[in-house]
Amino acid sequence: MTRDRQASRDRAKGAAARGERAPPRAQVAQQREAEENRARQRREAAAKPPPEQAKRPGLKLSKPVVKSAGANAVSRIVVELQEASGETPTDGLYQFPVYVVTTHPDHDLEVEIEDGAYRDACKGTGTVRTAIIPAQAVGTKGYLRARDLTTGEEIECTSEWVSIGGALLRWLWNLIAGLFRRPGAR
Repeated sequence: MTRDRQASRDRAKGAAARGERAPPRAQVAQQREAEENRARQRREAAAKPPPEQAKRPGLKLSKPVVKSAGANAVSRIVVELQEASGETPTDGLYQFPVYVVTTHPDHDLEVEIEDGAYRDACKGTGTVRTAIIPAQAVGTKGYLRARDLTTGEEIECTSEWVSIGGALLRWLWNLIAGLFRRPGAR
């Protein structure tokens, strides 16, 4: 008999003398399986993007559609989105959007906004700057209608709330997470 086997038997006899029993093989297998499951769950959690980034919506504006043109069929109404803070928007999407609608400086302007449950109407001369549009759920669509009351010109823009950091961020996250995975693990 080799020394290793003899030492193992001596330890088992000593444990039995103290009233200790070695765990059954089934229990050892269950503990090993539980540890493997915890390790797999940690890897899967690390591969998922942080939940706050998936939930952050941003507003995306379409190009204006002229509903009725003014004199000479020229559109003079300009619609643009700005970030309320004045900073450059994240990924081209606006988190705290403000519409700025401009026409000829002497013309009266009327603006209607509908964005999910939010509705607002503004009037002004030359330029109208709206209040901050409250964030909506991702996928919510809205519209803005602007009318130059002097010429009768009317345009409409559609908007949609989308997730900031969409596909590019997920692709980059998965690429980085993939570098730290074990070979053969999914």
